[in-house]
Amino acid sequence: MFRYFLIVNFMILHYILHVSTKEIKIKNNSNFYELEKIINENQGDSNELVLYFVDDYYDMSKYPNFDISVVVLSNITFLGNNNGTVFDYKWDKKGPFSIGFYNVSGKIVKFENLIIKNFYPKGQNNKFMTRFSAKNDNFQVVYNNCTFTDNKYSLITVTFPSDEKTQEEPQLTMINCKFYNNSDRIISTYHIHESREPDLYKCSTIKIINCIFINNNYIFLSNLSHFIFENSYFSINNNNINNEYKILYTNSATDKLSIKDSVFENINSSVPLIDATGLTLDIKNSTFTNCTTENGYLFYVKRHIHKNQKITIENSEFSKTCTLFHGDLTKTEISNSIIKNMNIKFSIPAISDSKLSNYSIKDTIFMNLNVTNELFNKESSYTFENIKFKNIISNSKAVLYFLYYNITLNNIEVDNVSCTGDGGESSFMLYDSDESINSRLQINNLYTKNCVLNGSFIKVKGKVNEIDIHNSSFNRIDSYGPTIQCISHKTAFTMTNNNIYNNINRNKLDCGIIQLTNNVNASIENSNFQNNISKSNGGVLYIKNILDMNLDLNSNIFIKNEATNGGAIFISNKLNRDNEGRINFENNVFLKNKAYSFGGAIYTEYDELVSSFTVNNTVANNDADIIGGGIFISNSSKMRLLDMNKWNINNNTVNARINNYFTRPAYIKLNSSIYKNEIKITTGDHLPLNFILYDEYDQPIEDETEYYSTILIKLSLIPITNNDKELIDDVHNKYNLIGNVGTYVNGEINFDNLKIYAHNGTYQLNLLIKNYNYDIKFDEIIYINVSECSKDQITLYNNYDMPYCETPKCSLECLNKENTMCIPPEIKSFVNDIKLNKCVCKEGWSGTKCDEKVFINYSNFKKFILPVISLIIFIVVCYSVFTLFNKDQGIIKDTGLIRILVFSAGTIIFNISNIFMTYNNYSECVINFIFKHIGILLILCVCLLNILLGYKLGFLKERRNYKFLNEDVEDKDIMPEKLPYYSDVKSNISAYNKSRLTIALSIKKNKNESSFLFDQINEDYYRKIKITRILFIELICIFSIFILFVILIPIMHNIRNDKGILKQSHTKDWMFSCSLEQPDLVFNSIELTLFLIIFLFGKATKKYNYIYTYIQYFVYTSFLSLSFGPIINIITYCILGEQRLTKIYIDFSLNTICYFSIFITFSWDKIYYILKKQGNDSTHYFIFERHEFCSKHNSNICGCKINLSKENICNNIDNYIILYKMCSTLH
Repeated sequence: MFRYFLIVNFMILHYILHVSTKEIKIKNNSNFYELEKIINENQGDSNELVLYFVDDYYDMSKYPNFDISVVVLSNITFLGNNNGTVFDYKWDKKGPFSIGFYNVSGKIVKFENLIIKNFYPKGQNNKFMTRFSAKNDNFQVVYNNCTFTDNKYSLITVTFPSDEKTQEEPQLTMINCKFYNNSDRIISTYHIHESREPDLYKCSTIKIINCIFINNNYIFLSNLSHFIFENSYFSINNNNINNEYKILYTNSATDKLSIKDSVFENINSSVPLIDATGLTLDIKNSTFTNCTTENGYLFYVKRHIHKNQKITIENSEFSKTCTLFHGDLTKTEISNSIIKNMNIKFSIPAISDSKLSNYSIKDTIFMNLNVTNELFNKESSYTFENIKFKNIISNSKAVLYFLYYNITLNNIEVDNVSCTGDGGESSFMLYDSDESINSRLQINNLYTKNCVLNGSFIKVKGKVNEIDIHNSSFNRIDSYGPTIQCISHKTAFTMTNNNIYNNINRNKLDCGIIQLTNNVNASIENSNFQNNISKSNGGVLYIKNILDMNLDLNSNIFIKNEATNGGAIFISNKLNRDNEGRINFENNVFLKNKAYSFGGAIYTEYDELVSSFTVNNTVANNDADIIGGGIFISNSSKMRLLDMNKWNINNNTVNARINNYFTRPAYIKLNSSIYKNEIKITTGDHLPLNFILYDEYDQPIEDETEYYSTILIKLSLIPITNNDKELIDDVHNKYNLIGNVGTYVNGEINFDNLKIYAHNGTYQLNLLIKNYNYDIKFDEIIYINVSECSKDQITLYNNYDMPYCETPKCSLECLNKENTMCIPPEIKSFVNDIKLNKCVCKEGWSGTKCDEKVFINYSNFKKFILPVISLIIFIVVCYSVFTLFNKDQGIIKDTGLIRILVFSAGTIIFNISNIFMTYNNYSECVINFIFKHIGILLILCVCLLNILLGYKLGFLKERRNYKFLNEDVEDKDIMPEKLPYYSDVKSNISAYNKSRLTIALSIKKNKNESSFLFDQINEDYYRKIKITRILFIELICIFSIFILFVILIPIMHNIRNDKGILKQSHTKDWMFSCSLEQPDLVFNSIELTLFLIIFLFGKATKKYNYIYTYIQYFVYTSFLSLSFGPIINIITYCILGEQRLTKIYIDFSLNTICYFSIFITFSWDKIYYILKKQGNDSTHYFIFERHEFCSKHNSNICGCKINLSKENICNNIDNYIILYKMCSTLH
């Protein structure tokens, strides 16, 4: 059932359509000649009129009427056959085909499968082939699969009034049409309007779809219309065609052209392809290849007073074209496009010459461009994002030239760009704010590499600029100028997270990789600078012509950068002293940078460094060729220096030598040694002076590269008064200098040949520094006292009438002898005459031929010492005889006759040695050496033995609880037979001693003490006696060895023939320098040590009981021995080595006092007590405690508490002396 229903409905619809459509076949005969009538008479009774042109060819020249006029009442279709029906005008004078939509709306006129050609109404003005007129915009004209060829007049004109859009469909649509060799306008629109709405073009739309335009000339004329090209092709492949090729022309100010999926290629026109005023241009997915114009630009879009036109290019490609845009006041957006293979020689910008416009360019590639000017007009505003510039050659000032406006660049890649314009003036980017005060250049994520420029990569100038560069990379830029150059009057410069490496600036005038000038407010943070090279100053940062500066460098790394001065940074001095700048250096690293002159890492002339804030900066392993391996400060006073204690600066070098930081030469200082800033010379003398240059850090400047070798130092003298040393104004005829000009070589200025001719007086040294542009201070005041010639010199006068001194001249025979000298005559003469001068012997020589040595005259000394020595020896000998005569006296016998005789022998031997102190040969020296030290060693041996026996056997005076008694003995007595070694001693002592030992020796213990303590004390004493005896034997052996060495040393020297030499003393007299003087010094040191031991042990023994009284006397004389004994010999040897006579006077005098005093101390008591008949009273020469302590008199010797009888005391002393004898026996 439903099936039948569909069939019925289809039959009804087919009938309706068949009835509403009227079809008429038109043949190329009389029927065709009635075409206008046929159309106008067959529209009223149907909705559509279809005219079938069934023949292949229609000759329009035979059409009887001049023109055809049709009023549209219904839809009309002009339909040719499938192969295309030809309408051939044969260039005949035929008028237009006029179609009017006057009384209808919404009607459609179609043309399909038609070929229209050879239309050219000669001599007719304002004529066109087809004209469409309407009362509003509600109509449609469609051309489908039509071809227009070889027409020489306007083809299609569309005219209608409209102020408001009433339909969405285009008024004219051309689909799959072809246009060949048409020389005049193809489509013209005339949009009549009354309003001034900016979007009137929406009421008039012309749409071109899948069409081909080849070898046409003037294509479209637009008046308040919107032309749409989709998937169309435009080209010129006939060289003979008129080259005034114009795609679109309009001056109505509110037109729009949309180009989509179309291709334009091989077009060479004398006029722009688009010439429009106020046009909105939209190009998408289209390609322009090999399209050029004689004007040098493709699209000429001019401004209109009522509209800012807009251009949009998206997903399109331009290749081998000329400049794209020309005009002004446009808003242009370019995205996802490619502009490439352009070779432009015109003097206009390569991409756009639109002034005062606004550009937004995104995701676009500019590549393979060879241009003579910048890419974009400088007087417009630009925003770049995700842009690539690759393989660009420019001969202009800049590839990108911006003037006045703010510019933003985000995600930019620049690769292989070459700017070959004028030297120093050809940059990749030139930003000029001119007089604007709020201009800003912002760059984010810029990546550049492999660029060669004849100027800076980025150059910024103008009045006030703000420059921001973040997250960018500059790599392998070879430029004749800085990579980034800011020469604005005032610049706010910020860099963060950038990598700048492998760049080179070859310009020796515009320095640095980054150059900042004038008023600088710069902040550089977290950036890396590596392997950059500046052929002049500033391997990375160069700041010059500073009016005001605030500089922040934070967390940056500078590695292996190179420059002439300042391997990483160069900062010049301030030009404006009124402004206070600020410098902050924090957490920066300067490593392995190189300067071929000064400042391996940093070179600065800035003199406000003292106020800089520096924290944790490292300057290490940098190198400079002249001075300042790490930092060089060129222009700064000591009060304004950089505080190097705040820097981690180390291992920086100059010529492989550590040279961390330096300033330029600050002051010069005399390096020659002078006393109290005063030099004394004789007129005419040479005065070699040496000066050293220092920097502000007080470091001497070592100029190994001879950079400062051109500095000249000229010396002069200023006469002054002798009293108050005031300068004298009259300096004429006061002095004459020779060799007073010096140069700086290897860190020094040497005046080796300086010679001063001057009158007697005092002068002040003055320095004049030449060939150096900076001040070098010389603050020292140095006086030169010039004296007259000495009595051994002759006064002469030079050509300047200045006196000078000469050594007298004598015969060659006199001068050739080393021992002679020439002296002036006694009568003063001003002529150095060989006949008047005398030849005499030098000091230390005599004889007629001056060949006899003059030795030191010791005669007076010998006259002085012989009586003294004789007297001392006589006294000692008498004393020895006296002791032998009284050898049975207790004081002789108990103290030891042998020791007394040894001591005396030592004294005699020492005094005999003094006779040979004036030795003049080795034999005398040997006698002096042997006798002196054997005598002293014998004296020391006796003294030391006595001191140590007392030290070991004596008791401190505070130990008074034990007494040697022979009465009131308690139950337990200690008999002599119980003492250790008694049996040995008994067989070796005299009968007298044996009888003495029969006395019971006991130690009475106090009643309140225990038996254990009594036994312990006796055991300690027995041990002490044994140790003392061993010590006595050891000392005898040691001194014997010393004496043996004293004898052997001279023998060894004699065997080696090392005896000594003859040399002159300070008086030039000769003396014998004995080889035993060194061993003598050694033995003097040993003897001094032994005296010190005697003094220390004697001082301790002085506090003991049970010792000989002369031990106490040794304590006093040992101090005298330390002062006048061997120490004197050591001192005189070191100080008076060449002053022999003075030395032996001092040695003899003080040594004699020393050793004779020791002898007196040791011997006086024996003589005294024997003469008083008390020689056997041991209480006079042995200290034994006989009193208890008296608290009343605070004394042990007042006599108040005598607790022993005289007889008992003597017996106890005798018993204790036996112990001394027991310990001082050899067997």
